Amino acid sequence: MPQRSKGARLYLRKRAGREPVYVILDGAKEVGTGCGPGDVAAANEALRDYLARTFRPDTGQRDLAQITVAEVLTLYAQEVAAHRKSAGMIGYNMKALLPFWGGKSLADVKGSTCRKYVEFRSDSGSSRRPVKPAASRRELKTLSAAINHWHRESPALCRKRTKTP
Repeated sequence: MPQRSKGARLYLRKRAGREPVYVILDGAKEVGTGCGPGDVAAANEALRDYLARTFRPDTGQRDLAQITVAEVLTLYAQEVAAHRKSAGMIGYNMKALLPFWGGKSLADVKGSTCRKYVEFRSDSGSSRRPVKPAASRRELKTLSAAINHWHRESPALCRKRTKTP
């Protein structure tokens, strides 16, 4: 039985005839940081950047209460939005969505919370400048697209459609 992966971590690689250097070990993959033993802070920063680049949420999760909206938006940004001409607008919408939706789960996404979001965005109390309801509804379309992408990536969550005679 294979050993379970320890995840990405820093390792001080020592080689004969060379200076020791920190590398990132991630399974069988080894990525150099270019940082020596005296530069631990920069090595940690390199690890943090590596984790941010390679993060992919677990689409096998079945309980909607365990899936955060932030994970759904992250997956959408990495796999879909980055390859679209409208990536800038999608990024703007996501930046607006995260203060309200970031800590909520997919189980919290319903009509009542979407209406609360529209109120939140049109209220001057939000961290961003207030917008008209139409703008916040466009932002919710980005959330909808991200959720649909999540469900396409995790077919176990999608119900099979059956035709009624």
